[in-house]
Amino acid sequence: GIITQAFQTPLSHINVLSQNRGTPNMALREAYSNPELTALNGKWVKLEVGPFDYSVMEVTQAEADDIQGRLTTSTNLPEAAATADIAFEAVFEKLEVKQEVFAQFDTHCPPHALLLSGTSGMSPNDIGANITRQHQMMVCHFWNPPYLVPLVELVAHNNASQETIDTVMAFLKSMDKTPVRLKKDIVGHIGNRLQHAIFREAIHLVELG
Repeated sequence: GIITQAFQTPLSHINVLSQNRGTPNMALREAYSNPELTALNGKWVKLEVGPFDYSVMEVTQAEADDIQGRLTTSTNLPEAAATADIAFEAVFEKLEVKQEVFAQFDTHCPPHALLLSGTSGMSPNDIGANITRQHQMMVCHFWNPPYLVPLVELVAHNNASQETIDTVMAFLKSMDKTPVRLKKDIVGHIGNRLQHAIFREAIHLVELG
């Protein structure tokens, strides 16, 4: 796993708590770059964890078998979180639900674990308002489809350490991703604000006839 100068623990086990359909492919892309990954589903999850679709990536059958061997699934959050170097939340966009997930992460993840949210527009300061490890918490939003689009938006909690930021940046670059850090916590982050601006202009053009 990747080791940065500041973060001396190898990032060798990624825990993904998923509810949306884009995240299994993100998990697949992470497993392609990293040794072990647990795709976790539980009481927040409507989508059943099933076979991963390797057709979305240009891999040989041998590579697919190797990746599959590093993927596990679980419905037990405390058990899965106990071995996580990175805990990644990707449940639906409801603050109370995300806060409950992070409370579980805060309780069950190892002390060194990074706590990441895949929200596309919510505040890391709101999501992580009640956790004790705010220095290890960030938004890490993969753009869909994550196996093709390199962009990942990063928004650090106000109390996130520089070590956390640097480690997440290095981790993403090790996956051939292009992380872009938003230095100020604003609603909608970067991509969604640009998309909505284009959408508003499109509506305006229609209104003009």
